[in-house]
Amino acid sequence: MRREPALPAIAAALALNAGLAGAVFAGFGAGHRGTVIALQLTARAAFLCFLPAYIAGPLAIWLGPRLHPLRRQARTFGLAFAAAETIHLLLVAWLCWIGHTPPLATFVVFGVAAAWVAWLAALSFTTLPLSGWLWWSARRIGANYIAFAFLVDFSATDPFRNAKGLIFYLPFASLSAAAILLSLITTLRRAAPGFRVNRPMTVPPGGPASARGKLRL
Repeated sequence: MRREPALPAIAAALALNAGLAGAVFAGFGAGHRGTVIALQLTARAAFLCFLPAYIAGPLAIWLGPRLHPLRRQARTFGLAFAAAETIHLLLVAWLCWIGHTPPLATFVVFGVAAAWVAWLAALSFTTLPLSGWLWWSARRIGANYIAFAFLVDFSATDPFRNAKGLIFYLPFASLSAAAILLSLITTLRRAAPGFRVNRPMTVPPGGPASARGKLRL
């Protein structure tokens, strides 16, 4: 699969979350309240970059060739997410610096997610000597954990408690849960005997017979 240029998306994601944080600090100050609001906004902006990267593959399997353009952009969205998450992590560091360190459980759950983000981003620029199945499994485990971390974050506050929860938490929690469910169902479908990837056939130098052999997972 051809890799799409990701630098413009990385720059845009960095600029977006840096701009959001700067705007919040300008309006609410750089203290505890302003930092928490900035963390909430940058988390949601990062999630909107992560979501298409996470569901592009499963959607392409279910809906076929019409989703292949999105699937080709999955790496770009993933790297944009990693860039946006960098600003979010800097805000977490700032929150600690000003004396409002989150609980240890927060660092355990989201620290593991941050490690997965960094690992997957690094692997997008290199190749490991793994089989296709092992490489796919490693990516899905990491992506599923990141999606789980988002779900935990967006569900931490009761989304039905008030209007703010309905607007600021419920949509993101619902999208997280739906995306995880889609990923798990797709994984089960891939494990079914005789499953074939739903993607266009490319004919290698060996001819059509060789191409048919490359479509089975």
